Amino acid sequence: MSNVVDILRRIQQKLEETGQSETAVSKAAGKPDAIRNIRRAVEAGHNNPIDADHLLPLHRPLKASGDLYLLLLIYL
Repeated sequence: MSNVVDILRRIQQKLEETGQSETAVSKAAGKPDAIRNIRRAVEAGHNNPIDADHLLPLHRPLKASGDLYLLLLIYL
């Protein structure tokens, strides 16, 4: 679960860094509710709330590189 929490934390950091909203990033990734659903799953305590179809498309609109991108890949 901590990996999912770490991923959500890093996504939130990237949103702050880039000044984007989670809705805008999710829509740009073609997954309009992706980040919201990840956050909800973490808050509900689900063990594996992210699948590759929702996670990987987020890296481009988040401008994810380096450790965030590796964290996304390692999680999967």
